[in-house]
Amino acid sequence: GYAANVADGHRDRGLVGSAAWYFADRQVVEAGVRMAQSNPGSITAWRGFAAYTFGAVGADTVALRAESGREAWQSLGADAAVADFRSHEVALAWRHWLTREAGFAIDVAYYSNPSYRRGTLGAVAFFAF
Repeated sequence: GYAANVADGHRDRGLVGSAAWYFADRQVVEAGVRMAQSNPGSITAWRGFAAYTFGAVGADTVALRAESGREAWQSLGADAAVADFRSHEVALAWRHWLTREAGFAIDVAYYSNPSYRRGTLGAVAFFAF
């Protein structure tokens, strides 16, 4: 679970549950649900998610994730917020190891709700200790 008291005055509480299936050929499938309860307004929102990953640590890894459902609260700026709305997100990530200790990752994601749409592209270098 999680709990957050946010600077704009609202409070979030929630639970996440998921199950993962690991296959011998470096594949993982995960599915789950997320429940959020937000105040003020006593809004309860449910979301579902699913993910598929192929690869292993030290080898190329590709992951696809999708999430959809309702959100309880989201700040849109200093004096603007939306509550109890539907949203969707999909993301694709690739992790490539250059050595046993280092590599890079690239991800792309798309998010939408009734107020706005957002696409992101990210890149990062990583090092294992």
